[in-house]
Amino acid sequence: GNLRFVPFWELQHLKINQGRDVVFDPGVVFGTGNHATTRDCLQAMDYVFAREEVFSTLDIGSGSGVLSLAAAKWGAKRVLALDNNPLAAMTTSKNINLNNLEDSALAIQAKGEEHLHLHSELLLANIHLDVMRRLVRDVGFKSKKWCILSGLMNSGAAEIHEMLLKQNIQIVSIWISDEIWHTFLLKNNNY
Repeated sequence: GNLRFVPFWELQHLKINQGRDVVFDPGVVFGTGNHATTRDCLQAMDYVFAREEVFSTLDIGSGSGVLSLAAAKWGAKRVLALDNNPLAAMTTSKNINLNNLEDSALAIQAKGEEHLHLHSELLLANIHLDVMRRLVRDVGFKSKKWCILSGLMNSGAAEIHEMLLKQNIQIVSIWISDEIWHTFLLKNNNY
């Protein structure tokens, strides 16, 4: 989309555009923005944000917060980034501060699947298969207008795809990167 991801150590070399640039420090947790699933999630998010205003976003397994930061930069007024790893929650919080997004984004350490009941129009989940299985079975999953599910390899993606077909959820698009990684963009027809 129209965003540029800038590692914080490059700030002295670049002129920053507050509206377009996402400044971040990946630290030691997952989320440099280079992984195929992150890129595919960003493409899916660009699709959603280009079509309608998204007020609230729930990012489960936020890692360094790349997706949460993008959601806030694209206009989400309330972004909640959840990660069970305390280092990830601290890293995301630091990145929120680096971008002056404290008024719209919050990072907390928590198991994301235990917070699906929270209201959000967009659910982001770039996570492993075991958590994904629990997510798509949860009643809170069905209350989201848009869902982006990623982090799934071939066999896990096939399993989740079958689970999704049994629900009244439209599969808008599927990205497959490197012939391995799958990302689903979903829209809830009951929203």
